[in-house]
Amino acid sequence: MHGLERELHLHASALRALAVRLVGPSHADDLVQETSLLAWVQRPDERGGLGRWLRAVLRHRAGKLQRGEVRRARREQHAANEREVASPPDVASQREAMASLHAALMALPAPYQGVLLQRFFQDLTPTTIAAGNGAPLATVKSQLQRGLALLRERLDAGGRGGDWRAAFVGAFGLPRATASVVAMSAGVMLMSTKVFWVVGGAAALLCLVLWPDASPPAPVTVAAVDHAAVAAAARLDAGTGEPLRRHEVVATAPQPPAAAPLRIRLVDAFDRATLPACPVHFERRSSPGIFTMIASDARGELTIDGAWRDQAVNVIAIDDARVQCEQTMHTIAANEWPVDDRCLDVPLVVGPTYRLVFDTALPDGDLFAELIAGGNPVEAKGYYRQPVRPGAMPWVRFAAKNANPSALGDGPWTLVVRGRSWIATGAVQQVRGAQADAVQLRGCPCGVLQIEVTIDSGPPGDAGPAPHASIYPLDKDGKPQEEGGRYLTAQERQIELRVGKYRVFVAGPDRQLHREDVVIEAAATTTVRADFRAGAPKLTLQVVLRSQSGTRHVVASPQAWRVGGSEFDFVNATWKERRDDGAQLYELKGLVPGEWDVALDPTPHLPPWDATTKRVSADAGTVEFVCLDAGASPPGQGWIRVIDGATKQPIERAGVTTVFDQGWHCMAETGAGGIGHLGPCLAGSPVRVLVRAAGYAPAWFEVTPVAETAGAPPLEVALRAGWGTLLMVVGPARRGRGEPLPGVRVLVDGVLAGTTDARGLLLLSSASRPARIELHHDEYVLAYGSIDAATGAPSGEARHPFWVVMEKKAK
Repeated sequence: MHGLERELHLHASALRALAVRLVGPSHADDLVQETSLLAWVQRPDERGGLGRWLRAVLRHRAGKLQRGEVRRARREQHAANEREVASPPDVASQREAMASLHAALMALPAPYQGVLLQRFFQDLTPTTIAAGNGAPLATVKSQLQRGLALLRERLDAGGRGGDWRAAFVGAFGLPRATASVVAMSAGVMLMSTKVFWVVGGAAALLCLVLWPDASPPAPVTVAAVDHAAVAAAARLDAGTGEPLRRHEVVATAPQPPAAAPLRIRLVDAFDRATLPACPVHFERRSSPGIFTMIASDARGELTIDGAWRDQAVNVIAIDDARVQCEQTMHTIAANEWPVDDRCLDVPLVVGPTYRLVFDTALPDGDLFAELIAGGNPVEAKGYYRQPVRPGAMPWVRFAAKNANPSALGDGPWTLVVRGRSWIATGAVQQVRGAQADAVQLRGCPCGVLQIEVTIDSGPPGDAGPAPHASIYPLDKDGKPQEEGGRYLTAQERQIELRVGKYRVFVAGPDRQLHREDVVIEAAATTTVRADFRAGAPKLTLQVVLRSQSGTRHVVASPQAWRVGGSEFDFVNATWKERRDDGAQLYELKGLVPGEWDVALDPTPHLPPWDATTKRVSADAGTVEFVCLDAGASPPGQGWIRVIDGATKQPIERAGVTTVFDQGWHCMAETGAGGIGHLGPCLAGSPVRVLVRAAGYAPAWFEVTPVAETAGAPPLEVALRAGWGTLLMVVGPARRGRGEPLPGVRVLVDGVLAGTTDARGLLLLSSASRPARIELHHDEYVLAYGSIDAATGAPSGEARHPFWVVMEKKAK
């Protein structure tokens, strides 16, 4: 049950008792229902409590109802008195009455005159008028109401006072006793999008002018009227000058039965879970911009008018304007409506909404919230934060594009709320729709840690990379904890931390290290000062990559590791230029004196190099790599066309991952028409290809690229509904990704799915997305890499396979 629905249910008994006391039992239920409906449509002001707001609204509505009853009784009494004394109007009075109406209508300003003529004399609905005039539906309804008010003002200003009302009643033969009923029905016509005419256009217009305040306590059904008979009552016999005999209202054939209502269920586009209390716009594709707004119930369902059947309809999810999220839309084709009473599922992308409960008093100022995967608030970078909305129970809403497993990573998820020198965290259960249970958040004060670094004068030369810092919280025994650790780059000089004790490591030039334990206090700034000696002079090594034949374009990514150094003692090369002979020049900057291993990343799209790793001195000046392309295979190419196996329609933004023998892989994405490229290859050399997309089981196959000049057509790959990806498991390594790890047992939801092969690969596939994936090995355990991060990933994330690293078990 939705939170608001639950609270309304709690207040229902008290509201009905108050309604009975104010208006009596006959109207009490209607009054309570009207008050509850207003709470759904217009978010209550809960500063004084929801119950207080509901009681105030109910009293206001009760007063309005009682005033309407008094006015209605007065009108009926006045009508009864007039029936006793009134005499039939003569011909001159009728002509004068009609002339007054015509003159008053023609004197209205253009927008009001036009909509009244279209509504009452052309039999057009407000929706049709809005579409024809290019105006919003609300504007047309406002113009109709304002036009009727202006018409009454002009008739009153004519100097006849109340006489014109009596004259019009006589001219149209409308008994006063039933005129209020007709006016009520005409009032329904004014705002209804489906119109059943009660009387002729002029008569309906007059009813609304005569009795503007008429509003029925319950819907009234009135028979249709013979338009010709009513019009004849207003005409005169040209020969005698006497009015023709008035015709009684004659019922025509009954209206056709209303179309059966349609049922729709709003579901999440990712996991098909229902979306309760989700507001949406309905609009016909033929009339964009003219819409009806409605919200789903606690089951995610809603019922709409059967008139929408056989119409192409856009269903648009409404997100809060402050989350700055594009509206997400699903189109129902005209032939997709079920012919029976089945509920039609409509998938939508909807961001989550949370109600918040804090365990501490909130700080002054604005609060901002962010969703993260995992429980470490360090991951909250402030990229997608949203304001917390105040109230008796604060709440927050996120954009769908920033709150889903592909953007966050798979759960568990944590809500992080920040204020001035204050932070609170709490676990959430879902990242779609409105979560039924409030999020329980634990608050804690914060302080600021500031890092100041100085480097004294030293030998000339490059001082090396700018210092950076690592911060770890200390437990009660004074031991640093990896969980909750923070890292400060050289560009960051301060960071906000929870109150407590921390150990700070500041790295300086040439592996110098400053260590200090600090205490962070609430709303205070703590400064750590690190003074380092200048580093030794740094050297630059030039890397030359060239083709043996001088005819092939060669590209690679050189890196250098210091011999005898740690795994972090490496430098990435930067590209400098391309020489006239086609060679590519790179530079390795900031090398300390000594020996370095210079290596190239795997390049499966090229013939082999004379060597992939060379050991040189940092002061060597230049190191050269040669691509042995003389007589080698030409460059190859391959194209994949991905389609839906059921509908045969192309799938755009599907992931195409080409896996080469060296363990290197190239990732691409299908574009228009579902076409994707295999990446740089050698012609005639087989490669393995993984194709996957959100909501589909993957395809894993081998293909041989052809020469670039061959122009082979795309290979068509059909995907079926399901889930899956390629698992890639590697062991630890001093550099790079590490060696493939075979023999890893993979359990999906507790069932063995297989073991990794010699290349550390295993294809996972199932009918639905699993809840748990486990890796088991006799000698290794999971080190890092989220094995749930790519499940069901939409858009670009679909192209990434799982990639996890395992390390040796501790002895």
